[in-house]
Parts: sequence; structure tokens; C-alpha cells
Amino acid sequence: MRFTKLFLALVPALMIGASIPAYADGDSPQTANLIVDATVAKTCHVETSAVHFGTYDHLATSPTDGAGSISIDCTAGTTPTISLNEGGGGSSTQRSMQNGAARLDYDLYQDSGHSTAWPINTAVNAAGAVVTADVYGRIPTGQNKPEGSYSDTVVVTVVF
Repeated sequence: MRFTKLFLALVPALMIGASIPAYADGDSPQTANLIVDATVAKTCHVETSAVHFGTYDHLATSPTDGAGSISIDCTAGTTPTISLNEGGGGSSTQRSMQNGAARLDYDLYQDSGHSTAWPINTAVNAAGAVVTADVYGRIPTGQNKPEGSYSDTVVVTVVF
């Protein structure tokens, strides 16, 4: 009976001791470094919302205005530039919407006061990696054009 009690008392102690590694003299644990890495790609995502002018009346005494935007989201640390081309119906000096052969001239601006034009094919520095740039459009008065729907596609280019 005494032997059984002693044996039962030693069994848990032996089990605990068995879970601790024993090193012989001169042995030591081995270690290695695990390298973890990734590469962040330099990218930009560009979205636009259309500049809608609505209905144009050539007899109106004030220009017809519209507004849209350009949104870019680039990798942190980039310094993007935005440029707008002349559009499909424009030239190097004037943007124009088309309806067949008829053209309706318009201009694009960076501010609601229409004082800073979006230059044609000239890069404008963006204010950071995530930017929403407003685009304000204006159709000048006095353009007597045939009735119909006029449109244009301006290509937005972001360099980063």
C-alpha cells in the first residue's frame, strides 16, 4: 500500500519532467530567422463623373454651366499629375462637343469661378495621392447650333 501511494505521487512529477526538454552538456537549441516580406505596387485608380450641362439656349444672356469631377487614388508617396486632352471634337485651343458635323464649343475649369482653365494636354500637379479634382464646364453664349444632342469624350491621363 505504501509503495502504491509513493508510485502515484511520482507519476505526475515524472510526466511534468518529461515535457521539459533536457539538453546534454554542450547541446543548445537551434534557431533560424523567418523572413516575411511584400512589395507594394505603385498604382493609381482613376474615376470620373460627367460634366452635365443640361439644355443650352443660344439666346440666353448668361453662359450654361455644368460640373463633374476626377477622383484619383494612388499609392502613398506618389506625386501624380492630371492632364485632360482636347476631346474628340476639339482642337489644341478649343474643346467642342459634336452632333454630327455641328460643334458646340465649351471650356473646362478647375474652379467654380471659371477663372482657372483646365489646360489642354498640359499636366496639373495633384495635391496628394488621394485627390478629388472638380471640373467645372462652361458653354459660352451666342452659339446658334442645330437642335440635337451634343457630346464629347475628354481623356483624363494621370501620371504618377
